[in-house]
Amino acid sequence: MVDAAASPPRPRLHEFRVSGPDGPWRSLGFLVQPGTVDAPPRLSLGSTTLVFDDPEGPPAITAWSLTDVSGGDQPIDGLPLVDAIGSAERGSHPNGAISFDHVVVRTPDVIRTQEVFARRGFDLRRERTAGTETHPILQSFYRLGEVVLEVVGPAIGPETEPRNETEPSSFWGLVANVEDIEVAMKATKGLVKHPRPAVQPGRRIATMHAELGLGVPFAFMDDRAQPEVL
Repeated sequence: MVDAAASPPRPRLHEFRVSGPDGPWRSLGFLVQPGTVDAPPRLSLGSTTLVFDDPEGPPAITAWSLTDVSGGDQPIDGLPLVDAIGSAERGSHPNGAISFDHVVVRTPDVIRTQEVFARRGFDLRRERTAGTETHPILQSFYRLGEVVLEVVGPAIGPETEPRNETEPSSFWGLVANVEDIEVAMKATKGLVKHPRPAVQPGRRIATMHAELGLGVPFAFMDDRAQPEVL
């Protein structure tokens, strides 16, 4: 018997489409499956795959593939939605990465993005205010299966800038979990900065040097402490 009060399925992340060459990702110690006539190069980590389908384009995350999304295949607040191609062959990554921890989406209008996400079936789990007194930001957190989605934008208040209801959201950052951050540091040969304490208690984070050219800020986070539960 089906429980009528059971929660509906929520969106789950499966893939990102990535433009630009895959070389910088290899430099970070990721195992990238070479492309074939039938499929572009791919990188699978945990339940998520990066698909490098536009090697000549400017480095960026350009689209995502989700299941259980309401509203068909229309972009989600400006973020293109595409069909999944399929995961790459599984193998150990030299950097010791085991999963993607979270992806960051930047929005000029947090209220608008929350409203769009709610209509598309996303479940807002938590909010947090950060930034400074003069430039406060609002962080909204969603669970997309294995990966956490963090939406970041200006906090709206009587003394902040007016809402921007036209500019779309964009993919802005990606963080991978590694078993040992020192192993990741060695695998990347100086391409990431020295680890520092992360916002999550007991965890450390090492961010990438911008000149590597991934197109989005990237970081490794160790998995020694229990991840935040959303």
